[in-house]
Amino acid sequence: MSAKSEALARVALFGGLAPAELESVAAGTREVQIDVGTELMRQGEPGSEFFVITAGALEIQIGGRAVNMLGPGDFLGELALLFGAPRIATAVALEATT
Repeated sequence: MSAKSEALARVALFGGLAPAELESVAAGTREVQIDVGTELMRQGEPGSEFFVITAGALEIQIGGRAVNMLGPGDFLGELALLFGAPRIATAVALEATT
């Protein structure tokens, strides 16, 4: 299994997929490098991307206030991916993040 498939397999949303199905989903992914201070997503904006953090750290903000920190193995964007809902939080890189 590829590294991308293994990362996806750790996400509950993809937990029921067979290895071949995970590889198919992984084939549609791309790696993104986010610099310190860069917003990955902004609260209230539309989006359909789903992110799995493989390195680094993101601060999650709601209304400009820090409410959480995510790191390797964590994921975000599932509401936008599944329902097309606006982003419910802003995610800002605390360090270089992949």
